[in-house]
Amino acid sequence: MYSINIGKWTPLMMLGNTIIAMIILGLMMNITYRAVFEEEIKLNPKEHLLEGIKEYVVTLYYLLLTFIISSLFIIPTGVYARLTHINEYISKMDINATFMTFHELAHQLPVDLQINLMHSIQLNVLIAIILLIFFTSMGFIGKLLLYNTGKISYALDFRKIFVVIKNIGVKRYLKFLLCIGIVTIIIVNSTFILGYFFRDTAISALIESFTLIFSTNAFYLIYFK
Repeated sequence: MYSINIGKWTPLMMLGNTIIAMIILGLMMNITYRAVFEEEIKLNPKEHLLEGIKEYVVTLYYLLLTFIISSLFIIPTGVYARLTHINEYISKMDINATFMTFHELAHQLPVDLQINLMHSIQLNVLIAIILLIFFTSMGFIGKLLLYNTGKISYALDFRKIFVVIKNIGVKRYLKFLLCIGIVTIIIVNSTFILGYFFRDTAISALIESFTLIFSTNAFYLIYFK
């Protein structure tokens, strides 16, 4: 939709698209929530829009935490030092790197520099994935508190979230996270592989929606047990 040249109507279309997405997101979370409690699903666009916005705020909060903390690890993992070293190496090379592509420039670097940088990036990505799983689980619990209390501040309060984890049992909770992590990795890799055979984004959206509903419902069940 964003690539269609509709002039002055583009911002309006983007706003409309965002509102529709928020309503669908709120509806999906509402369906999951009511299914757990075996309650009747009632369609209310205004209510779903508010739920979608709250859901988006909570998700964005925990994603930003993941991004910020992961960024802090570029120094201890050596990513920053490797990039600085490569930058100094390139500046001393007798080439004009201004108009070179990244691929062309990489071939000019020694293999040991490339390998060291790759190892540092892999370590940083691994830490980021662990943090993502941890904070995503915090987000799911936060959304439970949000639905139960109606207060978004509860969803962002780590003290209240850790009380929930304590009630579930730390060991049981970590086992549960491991299972969810494995299932998510399998689904994400399946989506990636299917991308080679199917170009239709509807398939990817269907799988991603299934992952979200599955994870959310699973958290509801373990929370209320």
